[in-house]
Amino acid sequence: MTNLSFTITDIDYAACDFDDGVSITSASPYSYQIVNRTYVPRNGTLATPFSLTSYGYLMGHDDPNGNVRITFPSVTSFDLTYWNFSTGCTRYGDGGQKVYLTDLSFTYSPC
Repeated sequence: MTNLSFTITDIDYAACDFDDGVSITSASPYSYQIVNRTYVPRNGTLATPFSLTSYGYLMGHDDPNGNVRITFPSVTSFDLTYWNFSTGCTRYGDGGQKVYLTDLSFTYSPC
């Protein structure tokens, strides 16, 4: 597959409920574009996943500040890992954490 791109949306945080973290790992090189580095400053690896630095920032699903665009020039497989980093609370919410993959596009040439 070539020219794979997609957007990870809604990387955000709610106290004692969820604290989203997302990483992409692949043998194929990829690039990423973070919409707003003020909120999502990290590089999306297992060691430093895409996550918020401004705790308490709960975004609506259509708020672009928690979005990251991923682009693979060519890829056969990749892993997307999600974490809920919320810890240390005596009371937890519903744990309704989630992120979304949107705007998926790619080029495929059948054999």
